Amino acid sequence: MNRTVKIIGSGALLLAAMQFFPRDHNQGKAPAGKTMAEVIQVPSNAQVILKRSCYDCHSDHTNYPWYAQLQPVRYILDGHIRRGKDELNFDRIR
Repeated sequence: MNRTVKIIGSGALLLAAMQFFPRDHNQGKAPAGKTMAEVIQVPSNAQVILKRSCYDCHSDHTNYPWYAQLQPVRYILDGHIRRGKDELNFDRIR
């Protein structure tokens, strides 16, 4: 039992320490005239769906959920967003 308490205590201490190393928010500036919506004509109903469902991971402007303030959840979300933007970024056209 003593070993279990040490493991749980070490894990809790590690999680508490991670809270002091926050990550930057995904709030970049898109260059003018280079967004996907300005180059490709997207129907307004499809644009609404894209913004609601896709833009959080595939643009430079993420609306983070409340639990994104907790580490290590934030590290996981940031990795997911980084990979999503590498594949497709609606705010930048290559």
